[in-house]
Amino acid sequence: VEKEKISTVQEDYELHVLKDFNTIVKNDIKTIDEENVQITIRNILLEYVEKDVSDKYLENLFIQIGNEMGVDISDGFHLDTGETLYQAGSEVNFEAASGITLKCGGHVLTVDGSGIHFKTPNYVENSGNSGVSAKEVPKVLIEKAIKKLNIEKIFFSE
Repeated sequence: VEKEKISTVQEDYELHVLKDFNTIVKNDIKTIDEENVQITIRNILLEYVEKDVSDKYLENLFIQIGNEMGVDISDGFHLDTGETLYQAGSEVNFEAASGITLKCGGHVLTVDGSGIHFKTPNYVENSGNSGVSAKEVPKVLIEKAIKKLNIEKIFFSE
């Protein structure tokens, strides 16, 4: 075909390829489907994109994963949403190398290697801790000293 090829099929169209099937397009590919699309892959799907990818869903997106899901991001991650709900069967763990910060309005809570920091004009130290509970650490009774301890200096930091 030198310039253009148009095919019209009145009913079903099937293509059976017994080995490999390659399609090479120098410019753009555009597919318009006026009903539903179903793709079944019986082994592995690998997509390699050399530049940016954009997906736009005009309604809902639902992803169901049978086992685990991993996302490896080498730079930043940005999620812009009206509401986010994390729901787990037992635990939700957040891990960071240097710190985790929660911001709400003018209030900031930061947990890092140096401790837990509150930046807020209205810190209530003895709030009801609603929803927060902890078990008491059991006290151990030591009847006699195992080793003698000599204390030479005591330093207090503010």
